[in-house]
Amino acid sequence: MRRLSVISSLVLPLTLAAWLSPATAAGGHHPPAAAKEPSVAWGACPRLSEGAVPAGWQCGSLEVPLSWSAGGRQTVRLALARRPARGPGRKLGVIFGNPGGPGADGLGFTGLFQAVVGRAAERYDLVTWDPRGVGHSRPSLRCGPEERMEELYTHQSDTRADQGVREKVRTDQEAARLCRANAAALVANMSTMDTVRDLDRLRQALGRPKLDYIGFSYGTVIGAVYANRFPGSTGRMVLHGVVDSRLWFDDLPAFMHSDTVEGERTLRAALRACDAHPGDCAFAGGANRKFDRLTDRLRPAGARVPDARITWRRLVHDALVVSTPGTTARQAAEDLQAMYGALFQNRPYRQAQALPEMEVGLPPWGLPAPYRRDADGYSFNMYDSRNATLCLDFPAAPADPGWWLRQVRGAERASKVFGAFRVLDNAVCAGWPSRQPRGYTYTGPWNRGSAHPLIVNERWDNATPLAWARAMRAAMGPGARLVVNEGFGHGAVTRCSVGHVATYFLTGRRPADGTVCRGGHSSPFTDG
Repeated sequence: MRRLSVISSLVLPLTLAAWLSPATAAGGHHPPAAAKEPSVAWGACPRLSEGAVPAGWQCGSLEVPLSWSAGGRQTVRLALARRPARGPGRKLGVIFGNPGGPGADGLGFTGLFQAVVGRAAERYDLVTWDPRGVGHSRPSLRCGPEERMEELYTHQSDTRADQGVREKVRTDQEAARLCRANAAALVANMSTMDTVRDLDRLRQALGRPKLDYIGFSYGTVIGAVYANRFPGSTGRMVLHGVVDSRLWFDDLPAFMHSDTVEGERTLRAALRACDAHPGDCAFAGGANRKFDRLTDRLRPAGARVPDARITWRRLVHDALVVSTPGTTARQAAEDLQAMYGALFQNRPYRQAQALPEMEVGLPPWGLPAPYRRDADGYSFNMYDSRNATLCLDFPAAPADPGWWLRQVRGAERASKVFGAFRVLDNAVCAGWPSRQPRGYTYTGPWNRGSAHPLIVNERWDNATPLAWARAMRAAMGPGARLVVNEGFGHGAVTRCSVGHVATYFLTGRRPADGTVCRGGHSSPFTDG
């Protein structure tokens, strides 16, 4: 979803003649195909910001309307990538894949795509794309001058104080104002529904009668909406690391509260795992009790500390990443222990890990700066893209900083350490400038048609909790099946889950609902 790398264990023009009227766009039926659907010309791939598209992949592009709801002559160009099926036997079709975000680029997903579908890649073409406004798609969303946007996105506010919360909201509102001033047309047309319409046009362009799809994190929102907007065109669908789309579109306070509660549960599970694996976790030995002491000591604004590097912000950062399997969790545990030793054992503080501090309100992964430009013109713009999609999808969020302050303090009753972060992660939507036409955003029901999705989720996922997967499993009806990867991670595939995914795509067979897969990260502090 929104915060962690999509797979934490692994962590362009043709003008279309057919346009949708606002009435058709708001309806649930498949639009009539154009007299001659466009085809995609495949060729060499562009250089990526980090590494390259793997050998054997081809790239192309497809133009789609800028506004599916209003029509018009303006278009956007989607960057596409394809890996043709290579195995023996009859080709079964195309699996479309999205890595999440919002704002993650599909071309950067190519290196992992084959791994997550396993042997199904032998019989299917794999196709992914950079969603509108993202990555190599054109135009690429830019909300404002890069230096100014980076300053806004990395602005630090002490949210322990009421004034700090209000300051954070006002800073985010300035980012939204710049989006309206500099990218109004594009930023008004980057909702999930726009992406779903794009995906359906891509399905048509590649000549597929039904969409076979795998989506991770936010990509599960795309999949859930597609399955219910285009039920007659939905084939086999896998949703891994599941966002609760019901709350996403319908109830922002409930979404933020659930995010907070479930984040706290995952943190506590990680601290229990720390005690169970003392050889791998430096914070072992009553980890939950020690964490509570740290929280109580650092939570008051103006708390006195023996070393200026020991901050509330650093504690929040460590709490966010201590459940991320591997080196990240071990480093966070080392840092928690170093802070504990300095505050309660009269030891010098030695900063135990090199991960950068992340401001409350920014994603907690190790992402590059908000903008990064490369020789081919591509630059990372996930912050802008993420904000545009979230704020078009969410119910209208009040612009009043006082409303956000009340949400923060309410969330802190569920989690002192996560309350402000989980709420203010969405504060850029306070008075977001552009809304979708009435009736355009999908808000349910979620069990339309005959889709039989395979839903996969980790037991302890600090970005998309298992509770969300269970909620969507129930909402999508009796045809849905849930597989639980036992352990920690976000989209952290296991040999077992990949086997079920591959079998489903190849044969349509799925495991029993509630199947548990082992072989994942039973502790975030070990490598296996």
